Amino acid sequence: MFTLTVMDSDRWIAAGISQYFNDRHIKVTVMTDAQDNEVLKLAAESDIVISELYTSGRDIQAISELFVMLRMISPSTRIIFFTDLKEKAVIKYVTSLLPNACVLPKSCDIHRLASEIFSCASRSDEEIISLNVKCKSGALTAREFGLLRFLATSKSLTDIGGKLQLSVKTISHHRKNIMQKLNCRTSHELSPRLLGMGFGNNKSS
Repeated sequence: MFTLTVMDSDRWIAAGISQYFNDRHIKVTVMTDAQDNEVLKLAAESDIVISELYTSGRDIQAISELFVMLRMISPSTRIIFFTDLKEKAVIKYVTSLLPNACVLPKSCDIHRLASEIFSCASRSDEEIISLNVKCKSGALTAREFGLLRFLATSKSLTDIGGKLQLSVKTISHHRKNIMQKLNCRTSHELSPRLLGMGFGNNKSS
């Protein structure tokens, strides 16, 4: 039987996806916090995994690491990120780590998600093309992406630099590039933006 695993903290969305595909005779598993230790095993046993880019206490870095491991364990499992994240620089970085992962906005309807699952998606959908970007232009670099978790905290650049053995000047340079790619006008805008992506959650530390 065709199997689908859903990872999304929004229980309404997860329940809606489950109802829709169960009615079409697809076995759907909705991950719960109680299954946290089994997430990789359950995902590897699925034909498709649908996940938010940050969910169940995991930030984008933790989710990316989880799916990179999934690709190594089960290369045939298809990955669909169903997200409300708007930061294309972050999405581009994640899709560079996970080639052929599909990114769909939560604003698309269930039929668009179904068409992707049933491998009959239209490639002319401008909204999907704009999110499912494969080119690296404007993407965060690996170093910038690795700094997001630190920049979401109240740590000073000196503290971050000391922990990573980088100069304050280097951290400041990376922060400036990150702010530009995430369209943050001031450093005060950056931390709330990162918190909104799940950074700072205890499971991700």
